[in-house]
Amino acid sequence: MKKLMKYKLEDGRIYIVKEPTPKLSLEAFKDLLNIDFRGIIISRTPQRDFKNPVWENISYYWLAEIENGQNLPPNLNRIEKILELIPRKTVVHIDRIDYLIQKNGFPATLECLHRIRESAYLNMYICILSIDPITMKQEELRRIEKEGKCLESFHTQVITDKLFEIMKLIFEQNSMGLKPSYTVIGDELCVSKPTMRKRIQALRTSGYIKENVIGRRKTLELTTEGKQLFMR
Repeated sequence: MKKLMKYKLEDGRIYIVKEPTPKLSLEAFKDLLNIDFRGIIISRTPQRDFKNPVWENISYYWLAEIENGQNLPPNLNRIEKILELIPRKTVVHIDRIDYLIQKNGFPATLECLHRIRESAYLNMYICILSIDPITMKQEELRRIEKEGKCLESFHTQVITDKLFEIMKLIFEQNSMGLKPSYTVIGDELCVSKPTMRKRIQALRTSGYIKENVIGRRKTLELTTEGKQLFMR
């Protein structure tokens, strides 16, 4: 079974995340690493000071003017060169766009983002840009935003572990061509009927599962939105 996806991320896209420090953008980055994407991080933060776990299967480039090993100067051509031949199932995380603008000017940086957008589309990789909106002029920020999409979460509300347990079991049953009843789910998870009804109702209200009525028997299956949480 594939792992739960938290964010709506499509191949061949650039995503813009406005945040003071990389947080949501790195959660989305990790989301893709969890389903075996290769990762590339281009950051102004040195790797040893990086406050997130050192994940496997990633390449880390520190944006620094002094070249040394994996250090990467804030040269737009060099950055594009790294991204030129990226294969599918790769996610690229870039932060400190303001630093790149400071070193290269806004027009050149925007042109670079134009080309990265095209490269992402043609090679079907995903690029996530973390931008602190306070560091940029509003007009410049709006122009950059036009190059990508906003990051969206799948979750309209928090899914507790207990609700996720139910969804997981329904997903497994549906994958085998079965539509389990309330009784089957309750027995499997050792949950009483009243409690099961409440939890199923919460998931139905969220739009993640639907109920089918055949005579006196009620069966359950995931909706399209529910299935997307498990599949990439």
